[in-house]
Amino acid sequence: MNRKTFLAIMVLAVLACASAFAAVATPAATVNLIRTTLISTTQLDSAVQSYKSQGYTNVSSLQVLQLMIGQELLLQGAERDGIKLTEDQKDQLLASQKSFIESQTGATYTDDQFDELLQSQAGMTRAQYRDSIAQQYILQAYVTQTKSSMFTATSINPTDKEVETFYRKNASQFVNPEAVRIALVLIPKTGDATKDAASLKTLQDALSQIQSGKLTFEKAVSTYSQDTASKSKGGEVGWIAIDNTTYQNLFGDAFYDAAFDLDDGEIAPSVVDSNVGYAIIKVLQHTQFKVLSLTDALSPTETSTVSDYIVYLLQQQKSQEIYTEASNLMIADLTKQAKINILYKEAN
Repeated sequence: MNRKTFLAIMVLAVLACASAFAAVATPAATVNLIRTTLISTTQLDSAVQSYKSQGYTNVSSLQVLQLMIGQELLLQGAERDGIKLTEDQKDQLLASQKSFIESQTGATYTDDQFDELLQSQAGMTRAQYRDSIAQQYILQAYVTQTKSSMFTATSINPTDKEVETFYRKNASQFVNPEAVRIALVLIPKTGDATKDAASLKTLQDALSQIQSGKLTFEKAVSTYSQDTASKSKGGEVGWIAIDNTTYQNLFGDAFYDAAFDLDDGEIAPSVVDSNVGYAIIKVLQHTQFKVLSLTDALSPTETSTVSDYIVYLLQQQKSQEIYTEASNLMIADLTKQAKINILYKEAN
């Protein structure tokens, strides 16, 4: 997950918890439903900058202030109506969010590394982030429970026509590049010319035996391969797409050229001198570039179809639209019950 995506996850949390973490300065507004909460101009400026960093360059300070007031009303309403989390539940929520971020970034973070990530990407300490995501959870629970009648399968699930229309408008995005699923007999290079020459000779001899039928590829993997990750899986590395520059840089052009020249079940005619070492390459499956239909799987490694993905995407969009509508209805109702004083005057 890149920085922009990460910040997109964080911006609502920054806004929701601004009143709890920013230093008190000149008052911008006060909100009282069950208690008086002051929103300062410092908090407001911070929230405005958070929005602008997401590309909302035309947002005004008064618009953001109204959003902050609305979220404060919802938070006080949730507290009044008994929607809350225990400290243990907040800890569990933080652990779950950390796991989600790790799954998106493909990395595992120590506590110190996670703290650095939060500070650099969101400007928050761990405690601040923990409270902010807890507030977001409470807000969502409060709205969805209070307005549960709006969140029905009928209101959220897209129709077949909507799925088809979305697909037609975005068909060019649903493609699979040419790809190969490969297995290797691999011996990494050591940098020692004598040892590397011996490794190359070993694999050349093994390949000759495979070609003559004296040795199976699978036996060659178990006997000669020194790549522990693939060796335990019969040499299988997995799928590599032709447009994946990361893998191309990792393996090298010679490796890519050899792999994509092979058809299903074929073995490269010679040992390949690659960036990762000397390799005997076997292509288990070779798929061509394809524009996907609604019933096609999203990729060779997934069972979900294009239709499944579109349904999920439209469900998320509809859920967000309904959530926004429900939130606005609740804020309008809570506004009638609260005392709100807007002190901020936007400069002309």
